[in-house]
Amino acid sequence: MAKTRSSNSSTSDADEDRVTAPIFTPTLPPRLTSTSHAALVKWRRERREYEETIRSRAKDSAVDLIVPVKSTFDEWLLRMWCLLRWKLSIDDVTDSHILAEVDKIIDSVKNNGVPDIDVEMRE
Repeated sequence: MAKTRSSNSSTSDADEDRVTAPIFTPTLPPRLTSTSHAALVKWRRERREYEETIRSRAKDSAVDLIVPVKSTFDEWLLRMWCLLRWKLSIDDVTDSHILAEVDKIIDSVKNNGVPDIDVEMRE
């Protein structure tokens, strides 16, 4: 008669001793490669999701593991922003400076792009 798994005690003992470990896929930060409004909105949403994921996985050492915004920025685009917008060297630009500029672009497009409803209704 063939032994079943439940009747084989050595197999069940080995299964009980096995330790399960969660398998995580690597979480990569989103790259900032365009300054279009849609691309910046998408990037900001993905960046927030990335930071939340890293914080939830790392707990105490999350600040050390989060990749800086500056290093995820397209190098050519960052060079042009530094040269034309900020008149700064790349070394002087900080993550907060980049995030402030992204927020400024997103907010200005939203505020300047919404038509005046009163004028539209009068016509």
